[in-house]
Amino acid sequence: MSRRRRRALLFGACVGVGLIQTVLGQRLAGRLYDDYWVTSGLAWTAALVLAWERRYDAETAPGTRWRAFGAGAVLAAIVPLAAVPVYHGFDRFLPLLGGVGMCLLASGPRGLREHRGELLLLALPIMSPLPEAIRLPLAPTGLTARFASLIGRGLGHSMTADGSVVRMPTGTLDVLADCGGLLSIGRLWVLAAFVIALFPTSVRQRVALVVSAVVIGFVSNAVRIEMLAVTVAAGDTSAFWYWHTGAGASIFALATTAAAGPVWWLMLR
Repeated sequence: MSRRRRRALLFGACVGVGLIQTVLGQRLAGRLYDDYWVTSGLAWTAALVLAWERRYDAETAPGTRWRAFGAGAVLAAIVPLAAVPVYHGFDRFLPLLGGVGMCLLASGPRGLREHRGELLLLALPIMSPLPEAIRLPLAPTGLTARFASLIGRGLGHSMTADGSVVRMPTGTLDVLADCGGLLSIGRLWVLAAFVIALFPTSVRQRVALVVSAVVIGFVSNAVRIEMLAVTVAAGDTSAFWYWHTGAGASIFALATTAAAGPVWWLMLR
């Protein structure tokens, strides 16, 4: 087989593995599974872009043993998603496992060194959504409640913050750890990592991307908390659940990303 054809087959196999994992991830059920499969799809896309840019680099044909290890890793990265259609914490490691398998199939252990950038991208789903061990103890619920109440007062609503509780004359809203803002910040950190990997950036720009992700993610989440507090004060249960766990929550996630886009574009000019 010619080297050119071999590269084409390997790249096509990588596309196939990434597509299968993303599609199977989208079928998963469970809490926060959408963060996983979206990040997984983006990670594979970014990794494939980097791999395509390096498609003319020299390769070393692996031995039979490394091909077997690589094939086993790829199967181990796909079979659990197909066999157990419920999101589990271990699923976070499957994109990286699939990438390791493809590197071994392509060049053996040398492939792991040559494609470490792509593997780092495929490791991002490990941190999206942020693990509970990080997310729960560090959640800035009190700060979120204070900022949300400040926004509410600025809009003419009677709101005060008591610790992590937003108090209003006709009701209260307790800001739980998962509503503290770290989920939104974590999503933007992942996107910032993709931007840093795919575009030339200076150290100052990288720092600015990370810091802006914190600011944009926190502020947008505080706005959402303020809206939830207004629905509680009005006794509108359907509106509360719409913005809390329904389509409104997805709208806010998209709006947060949309807000980050132009800010980051200006930073990278």
